[in-house]
Amino acid sequence: MKVYIGKPRHFWGIFQLVDLLQAFGVHEDTTYKWASKIDDKFPKINEFFNWVYKKRQSKPKIKIHPYDVWSMDQTLSPIILAMMIEFKRQGISGAPGTDDEDVPENLRSTNYPVKEHEWDTDDGWHPRWAWIVDEITWAFTQLADDDNDAQFHSGEDVGLNFGPPDENGNREWLPNPKHKYDAEGHQKHRERIQNGIRLFGKYYQALWN
Repeated sequence: MKVYIGKPRHFWGIFQLVDLLQAFGVHEDTTYKWASKIDDKFPKINEFFNWVYKKRQSKPKIKIHPYDVWSMDQTLSPIILAMMIEFKRQGISGAPGTDDEDVPENLRSTNYPVKEHEWDTDDGWHPRWAWIVDEITWAFTQLADDDNDAQFHSGEDVGLNFGPPDENGNREWLPNPKHKYDAEGHQKHRERIQNGIRLFGKYYQALWN
């Protein structure tokens, strides 16, 4: 797989250009009024700027090799993980609305004072989002590690253990007495991974900085 997306271009239009006059002491309100008048009188100018902006945007170049889709989950997991790590490194600049059912009880909105207005946010708004981002990152950390299940196995691994053959020559597989497997812990681990994947899908369009 080869992917090249490139850095997004900034939009330049009438308002952005007129705002440059603020560097020469022109007040922000004045530049806004001037830009608004120009935009109202000459709408074609901004249409031209929009055309230039679209032309300057780099188009993603993506090359998918046949083997990339043999185990697509294994191919995408380290890529998503790297993106999540960089997303967190930059510092999360905003937070979407989240559902209480997706976070621990201590972070739910019911634990904070009632909001005065519907559009207000409580003190748990950003911690809830940070928790969800951490869970998504954790899930893909596990998925990117091919050996993440090893932590639930202990003792000697001496291969398969078979019982005596029956009358048809078939031999039953028996648990290895020298090997221990934490089935309950493994199940909880899998459930947490699945929840992280679920949160990734649910809040996919909120992953922006």
